[in-house]
Amino acid sequence: MQLPTHQACESLTAAVAESALRVPGTRAKRYLDGALIWDSSDLPNRIFRLRSGCVQILGVDADGSEHLYRVVKPGEMFGEMCFCAHRKEPHDTEARSVGSSDVWAVSYDAFADRLRSEPVLVDAVLQTLCSRVSDAEQRVKMLVHHDARARLARLLVHLAERRTEGVRTDVVGVSLTISHASLAAMAALSRPHVSLLMIEFRRRGLVSYQRGGPLRVNVEKLLRRFKLGD
Repeated sequence: MQLPTHQACESLTAAVAESALRVPGTRAKRYLDGALIWDSSDLPNRIFRLRSGCVQILGVDADGSEHLYRVVKPGEMFGEMCFCAHRKEPHDTEARSVGSSDVWAVSYDAFADRLRSEPVLVDAVLQTLCSRVSDAEQRVKMLVHHDARARLARLLVHLAERRTEGVRTDVVGVSLTISHASLAAMAALSRPHVSLLMIEFRRRGLVSYQRGGPLRVNVEKLLRRFKLGD
């Protein structure tokens, strides 16, 4: 059996998601920079699709510190993980717009009705969930590293491979647009610690960057240096 490429999965998911959210009751809304799409006390009763812009899914500790769980890209669905009893419990996360973002939203009930009538939409939801599980497994592999260097290295490799659809050939210099603060939030490290490690990585030729420019990640060197395997 030949499976489609990951890009084909993403294309199908995005196309079907757009169709799925064009149902009665769908609402479109523009969120300004920093605006909350949901907060930790809201119930997960809607499914969203990002049309344009950027959305971050964040966990917030009691002391106000934030941890970045996921960055939503245009075309992706989000908020769709609770087709169970947990729908009656608060999100316990925040979804925040980064810059101006256009978002479509539809109720769970309307989305569930569409699922029952369109089998292809079920496939799209399964593909989306598989992508989430795969990403979560990679994050777990990263967080089990007690050594901060290895943890940051695995995160950079993971982000670079997502950028290049998981292909490890010809990815000597994968460009990422991400701040040290976002890397710190994703790696559960402090911002100053990440900045120091990134300076060390740059000195060793593992990454390169200039102020105001993209971060370029040398995937092959990181894999060899830290012996990162699947």
